[in-house]
Amino acid sequence: MTFEKEYPIRISPEILELLGPSLYTNIYYILAELIANSYDADAENVWVDLSGDSIIIEDDGQGMTYDETLNRYLEVAKTTRVSEIDAKSKKFHRPKMGRKGIGKLAALAVSTEVNVKTKSNGELSGFVLTRNVPKDGKLRPILESEITFSNISESGTRIEMLNSEFNLPATTITVKNNLAKFFPQLSSNPKNPFVLHIKGKDGINKKLDNFVDSLATSLDSLLLLGEDKYTILDKFEKAAPKYAKNNLKKEPPRTLSYKINNNQGEQENRELKIEGWIGTYHTTRGLKAKESSDFPDNFLAIYSNGKLGQFNILNEIGQNRLNEVYVVGQLYVDEFEETNLPDMALSNRQGYKTDDIRFQIFLAEAKKLLTQVLQLKEKAIKAKNKNSEKSKKEKK
Repeated sequence: MTFEKEYPIRISPEILELLGPSLYTNIYYILAELIANSYDADAENVWVDLSGDSIIIEDDGQGMTYDETLNRYLEVAKTTRVSEIDAKSKKFHRPKMGRKGIGKLAALAVSTEVNVKTKSNGELSGFVLTRNVPKDGKLRPILESEITFSNISESGTRIEMLNSEFNLPATTITVKNNLAKFFPQLSSNPKNPFVLHIKGKDGINKKLDNFVDSLATSLDSLLLLGEDKYTILDKFEKAAPKYAKNNLKKEPPRTLSYKINNNQGEQENRELKIEGWIGTYHTTRGLKAKESSDFPDNFLAIYSNGKLGQFNILNEIGQNRLNEVYVVGQLYVDEFEETNLPDMALSNRQGYKTDDIRFQIFLAEAKKLLTQVLQLKEKAIKAKNKNSEKSKKEKK
């Protein structure tokens, strides 16, 4: 007698104890992962409180019903984007940042126990997410009387990472400037508002709603590809030194043709579009160096669906040219997060699979863009020297 063999796989809840602490090594990537969840939930405001022993993140997004906590939040590593229908948020139609279904584990990198409190359509739900899941697999519920919020009344979610195991920056302004580099889409625009409210260890509250305001110094050259989504052009025109006001180049997005197999295994002819900007600081004075900071001011970042995918690619495309220390920029490549294509982002969201054809053709083009902006920098230096000589003659 023959029978069909079955091989069921059993995943122990103890996987949370293994994955949670090891996925992320930097507090900013953890905060960004949780803030991204708020963004996908159509939050208009996110409050980050680092002032006490615990780290608290609260948002005014859609929140979750009890059923949604079971079928969405507590389904660990379940892909959250499988079609174009669920690729965008409900209210603001934002391209969703989340995909892997493991971002919620970021909180467990900070604390052994995390209180998750949420409210949707008047329904309260709450539980304690823990690295040490009970043998029956059931998390401890939080009584409705204990599900409270500091900033919301209608809907939203609150994540309380109890007794943080991470050392946090001493000042609010440091956290503010570093988190700004993760979210270029921060805005008070009522059509799609997304504002961060930061309270640091020093107890100071700061509102963050515009990335370009956090640039370390003004720029003396700018290469703009496509639409100016985040007002960098306005920043350049207002703050650039007089000698560099015209050191600007506007170009259409770079479009690269390539072939790739989609999630169904079928080959597609596709186009990868690169938008964004690259500029150069007019001085290096006051810039945070990469030797002394996880997030130096000299960087070239990649964003996809508005989410930081890799903070700095200068080490991969640079050639140690003298003027590379002035470079700063943000490139937007939504093709990296195309729902119908294989997921190329690393699990900790700190880079991409380097053997993916999309990343390879992007890097080749990014090298050309870097060379182009360095040529603009040379032009700025010559203009600065000429302006300096003119000033000396006038003084005589």
